[in-house]
Amino acid sequence: MTPDLARRAGSFAICAFAATVPLTIAGANMSWALLAASLTALLAVKGEVRWASRKSALENPLLFFLAVSILTTALGTDPAHSIRYTHQDVHKVWIYYLLMVAIASCPTRAWKAWLTAGFAVAAVIGIAQAVPTFFLHIPAEQKVRAHAFVHPVTYGGQMAVALIGAVAVLCAPDERRPELKRLAALGAVLFAIALFFSNTRAAILSAIAGLCAVFVIIPRLRKWVFLMIPTSILAIAVLEIVMPERALIAPLVRAVRTGNTDNQQLLRFQLWDGAIQMAKDHPLTGVGHNNFREEFPKYVDTVFDDGRKSFGTAHNLFFQHLAERGILGLAASFWLFGALLLEAWRRSRHKQTAMNLWALGVSVAFLTQNMTEVALQVEILWLLVFFVWIAAEIEYKESLKPHRLGDEQ
Repeated sequence: MTPDLARRAGSFAICAFAATVPLTIAGANMSWALLAASLTALLAVKGEVRWASRKSALENPLLFFLAVSILTTALGTDPAHSIRYTHQDVHKVWIYYLLMVAIASCPTRAWKAWLTAGFAVAAVIGIAQAVPTFFLHIPAEQKVRAHAFVHPVTYGGQMAVALIGAVAVLCAPDERRPELKRLAALGAVLFAIALFFSNTRAAILSAIAGLCAVFVIIPRLRKWVFLMIPTSILAIAVLEIVMPERALIAPLVRAVRTGNTDNQQLLRFQLWDGAIQMAKDHPLTGVGHNNFREEFPKYVDTVFDDGRKSFGTAHNLFFQHLAERGILGLAASFWLFGALLLEAWRRSRHKQTAMNLWALGVSVAFLTQNMTEVALQVEILWLLVFFVWIAAEIEYKESLKPHRLGDEQ
């Protein structure tokens, strides 16, 4: 195998990863495994592997995040249980290094088309799943939320990423190709419809927050930020009307009036209360990674609608990490998200390219979604977010050089 062939294999693996990550975690995992093999082959034939590209504003926060994960696993209430899940955080660091080095060493632009195709397939499948039942007056358990091949909440997060990417192409001052603008406009409409039919409030609000970040960066578009508030209200109101089974506003009003939070849509309040109580008992290092489910019944005496007395997560990443990893874990989470946001903001302020705007919007959206979910622990979603952010980082670094890669495809 020649170095050129090894690089081409790596470029193909990047495209395969891009095409599969909106659809299937198995396909994405096989693709990054192929990417690792291609990089190994490039090393074996003494091709250029750009190790220096691994450095970014995200490296140290990720390493600290992993160190805290290992420490809190060892000091938790059930280390033997926690250690079985520590590989999840090792995986984040490993994937970061792999993508940073591989995307720089095996450059290709074709991945953008493949990722767009993957998003489009997922969007069409999800819409086709949901439309036949969405507006019918049938029991909630018989209605189908758009989800393609993943959970509807995860799907909503993916469609938020896709929507922000399409709008970033439309807004980028440096993008002037009319055919690409038309394609981006079509994609934005498709992804917005799919996002709506996922009926995931957190994803819808996260997409709007991400779009606001994109608009704020571009002076001529800042006025659009003021339209996002009524857009948010309208989207949530329509969902409340057409799917009253998942309504949030009415139960919330009743809870304020009566103090009764015994409603499936308000279970987060009980989960957050349990997380805070765990943190009070274990303030520095928490109860240990993935021990929330076992510890919750000790702090909150409740029975959920399906008969369970516990729940797997706090439905808020920061409460989750406060409970399981204590103050150290919360600090690690803040540093990680702060690095994602601040570096994406810095790149966008310097160069308002579509990729930089996309990475900024996605970083804001991901932070927003983690306020009511634990998206950082959903592999197929954080893989997508890391991929967009890292690709933007590599592209930005290349744009600062006096020359461009001659072997881009």
